[in-house]
Amino acid sequence: MSWKHNLQLLDLDEDARFEVRCVSKECGHTRYVEVKLLLKNPWNRQYFLDQIEDNMRCELRECRAKCTLMLASDAETEGFQGGLT
Repeated sequence: MSWKHNLQLLDLDEDARFEVRCVSKECGHTRYVEVKLLLKNPWNRQYFLDQIEDNMRCELRECRAKCTLMLASDAETEGFQGGLT
């Protein structure tokens, strides 16, 4: 059981976005999808995130493999700056 099983699409902020990555090793295509775009479909509103992930496919015509869903963050990340002395 993962965090995707406990969250519905309605639980997220409309301005949030997902990073959708193809699981195929040959493709690996990545795209970003906003939550408000997914909420336009009335069927998606009650789905849990793992159900939405199961229905997502790669948008490239020659691939169409399954995709994994990750919450994208605009926060700035930094590398580890500590060390052993």
